[in-house]
Amino acid sequence: MKNFLIFINALLLLIFVNFTDILFDFEESIFYLLPITYLSWNLKNNKLNIIFTFISAITWISTEIFTGNNKNITNIHSFWNFIITLFFFYIISYLTCKVKVLLEKEIELARIDFLTNLYNKRALKEQIDIQIDKMKLSESFFSIAFIDLDGFKKVNDDHGHTKGDFVLIEIAKIIKNNLENHDFVSRIGGDEFIIVFFDPEIDHIKEKLEKIKDNIEENMIKLDLDVTASIGLVTYNKEPENFDAIIKFSDEKMYEAKKAGKNVIVCDFF
Repeated sequence: MKNFLIFINALLLLIFVNFTDILFDFEESIFYLLPITYLSWNLKNNKLNIIFTFISAITWISTEIFTGNNKNITNIHSFWNFIITLFFFYIISYLTCKVKVLLEKEIELARIDFLTNLYNKRALKEQIDIQIDKMKLSESFFSIAFIDLDGFKKVNDDHGHTKGDFVLIEIAKIIKNNLENHDFVSRIGGDEFIIVFFDPEIDHIKEKLEKIKDNIEENMIKLDLDVTASIGLVTYNKEPENFDAIIKFSDEKMYEAKKAGKNVIVCDFF
């Protein structure tokens, strides 16, 4: 439905440009690029873009003939102008699509942690800000799990940062494999991970975190490493002040887990 509306909007824009062309008798076809670039930017459908490019070229050459700028339709020069314009329109459409794709990739990469391929702190802030806005409009809640690795510094000190990076990648996989599609996980720096849960069943969230904690311990033992996870889980039933306040409170719960002996989960409500 969205693609259909975009295509209709592009057609309406083409009609407007064509009507303006008839009134003011444009000498160039460049104004027809407006609906073409609009459609190419908003619609990732190469077939529709090609069809629209052809429609735009036909519309332009027809207007040229109608306004008397190209009186002889059978003239080889007129046909050649049409082919060149069609090719020009298609190139602009193709390049616009490519630029949009590259831009979207750059935006997405800016939200991804390069080492673990999880979301980064920037993406986490965007997600939490969305949840805070939702809480302003209606009753809703979410839970934050702050995970900090116990003994990770010793891995870097004893085995080097290459080994440390490998451990972070493996733990990121463990976390992701124990989550569901609607859960949001990010690495916010160093050996710290944050998961945003939207599950109404707190016990279900705890079960997932227990699996994550146990799987981390089991896999690290296989690697002959003494690395575990301390986790602070906070459920937000009322609107928190801001992103920083959420991180601070969740971080405090995680440190309570460390003080409780490490490799444990501490839960609380906000």
